[in-house]
Amino acid sequence: MNTFLQLSTLIPPHLQLPYTTPTLLVRHLHHLESTTPHGVYTLIHGVSPQDLDLIDIALRENALRRRTRFTYEESIQSLIIRFMPSIGHEVVSREFAFEIKQRVVGAHRGGYADRGVYNCGGGRFGVPGVRGVRSKEGDEALRPATRGRDGWPSVVVEVGSPSHAPNLRLDASWWLENSSGSTKMVIILCAGSDPDSLHIETWEMVLLANTHGHDTRHRPAPAPTVTSPGPTQTITIDKDGVLTPRNTGLVIPYDILFDVDADAPPHDGGGTGRDIVFTSEELKEFAVGMFDAY
Repeated sequence: MNTFLQLSTLIPPHLQLPYTTPTLLVRHLHHLESTTPHGVYTLIHGVSPQDLDLIDIALRENALRRRTRFTYEESIQSLIIRFMPSIGHEVVSREFAFEIKQRVVGAHRGGYADRGVYNCGGGRFGVPGVRGVRSKEGDEALRPATRGRDGWPSVVVEVGSPSHAPNLRLDASWWLENSSGSTKMVIILCAGSDPDSLHIETWEMVLLANTHGHDTRHRPAPAPTVTSPGPTQTITIDKDGVLTPRNTGLVIPYDILFDVDADAPPHDGGGTGRDIVFTSEELKEFAVGMFDAY
């Protein structure tokens, strides 16, 4: 089962509906706006690529587009809309991406002077080489300047409520599985209230153990490399700013955020460049500051 279908199974029946007109879809989202203040996933069946364009226009005309993210699968004519009516959602995602950018700028002397990274926000990225249209939009998408205007992001940020953690993990899987290796890390931020909390996960393609490789003479053969999306860092910050695990920082490795040229001379600090690091104290300050906004 592909990731889109897995994500679809998490959407309850009352949030699944056939597509009829852009006007009725706008009405549906306005209803969700008044009943689900912390966001919701809704599945729309029977959406053609032409319908997708009309939906895009209608949501823009009704001031809803900035609060939605699309995941589209033409092969089954289906669209998942992640609707985030809260301003707090936008604050958390934008501020976190800003914090990453600040660390890039602040580390220029450590090797970033000749490399840049752009925030593509909620831009839509289509999967090349797939029959039909398969595309997705994230909350924030950081792309190295070396990739040009059509390149995919290396790091994506997805934000939601704790109740949508399973959905966000499948969002992360979608990026990692469909980007042909271009997206190397997805950062999930689950911002909760009552009580305030911030749960952070990073997802990457991780190696899986494989013990099934044998030759015809029953001698162990080298196991093929098998990778799958999985969590690599997990941090929770409670309402008092206490981190679990304690004294744990968040690291975005240099060679994940940037495209590393193997022939380039090493930067100051050794290796290819300095990693982007959020210390435990910086994570605490960010989380506590966001609790008032979310």
